[in-house]
Amino acid sequence: MNTSENVVRVDALSFSFNVSYMRDLSQWHEFRKVSGYNGVLPEFPKAPSQIDFRTGLTLDAADYQRRLDDYLHDHCNAVYQRVFLFFDRILGLSVGPVRSRGMQGYSHSCRLFSADGKTECGWLMFGGANQKDTAHVQLSGVGCRHLFMHTTPYLLWNTLRGLGVTRLSRIDLCFDDFTGNFDTSYALTAYKDRAFLSGKGGRVQELDVRRPLTGDTLRGDTVYVGKRKSRIYWRVYDKALEQKIEGVSWYRSEVELKKVTVDVLSDVDAFFAGLCDYSASVLSKHIERVRQLPSDERRVQENILPCLELLGRVQRVRRQFARIAGDVLDIFDGDTGAAFGLLACPDAVKKYSLDDYESTLKRGGVIFSHSMKHQRLYGVN
Repeated sequence: MNTSENVVRVDALSFSFNVSYMRDLSQWHEFRKVSGYNGVLPEFPKAPSQIDFRTGLTLDAADYQRRLDDYLHDHCNAVYQRVFLFFDRILGLSVGPVRSRGMQGYSHSCRLFSADGKTECGWLMFGGANQKDTAHVQLSGVGCRHLFMHTTPYLLWNTLRGLGVTRLSRIDLCFDDFTGNFDTSYALTAYKDRAFLSGKGGRVQELDVRRPLTGDTLRGDTVYVGKRKSRIYWRVYDKALEQKIEGVSWYRSEVELKKVTVDVLSDVDAFFAGLCDYSASVLSKHIERVRQLPSDERRVQENILPCLELLGRVQRVRRQFARIAGDVLDIFDGDTGAAFGLLACPDAVKKYSLDDYESTLKRGGVIFSHSMKHQRLYGVN
């Protein structure tokens, strides 16, 4: 099973697990030699006794507290190191340095990154007297994309069950439509038909429609069903409008679920379809339409989402750096290689041998025939 088989994607994920499961890490297949693992798992320290084994006498309070503090420190280090290995080897994520600043009642926190350490993916929290030896994980939409490059929802379901996880604190499921069939108008009609109700006799949820304008320009188009604090909270919105991508139809139906069974990960599509009549109709009609498409058009459909996400990122970069890029192109007479050489990240500069342009600037060797304004600006006589 792979993520391409899932029509519905996981776009945010939060769960807690007991760190005591880190003691059994040597029993996991991924940490046995048969899997190719040749590392050594950090040992857990033994808790101090209040009795001095040499004398048989009770330790004084100050001495015992010092030993207890040392134990807690060593235990925290062992937990962190094992969690680091667990995230790296099983979830394909890297764990950043431990911060003494806690979050959500936990005493320590770490940032989670992609496997290469370049992209921030979420947070790991642990420690604290009131947290019952648990750790808490929060993954953003970007974090979920990196997670599911390494595993699948079904495999993650098995992994979390192995950690004793029975419920997820939160999971966001989203469905992307590129036909315009399941837009905000469709969502409003479904709401009037009570299609967002979950189960018979359910209460009618709150409806909130937001379509902000600046003059005659529509800046957003979102339908919210439910309340943010509700167990089920729907957002149906114009994703293309949000990303400022013109000329395409891209609507997203997203549901935020709180305190839901971990079994949602065993079959994400089925769980999404079973939430209400709205989600069932969206998914069934989409699958029926895709089945009727020729194979080449199906492949195009599969490629639309990553292409639009890339275009969205380009649009954000363009808004932030368009003027700078324009100046660079002017200086180098439209040489796009020079522009990329100066604006790309160091890894890309090295990979594509673009560092000559920066060296040229540093030597003052830029030759161009622009206005005296540019010449004065860049120190060329």
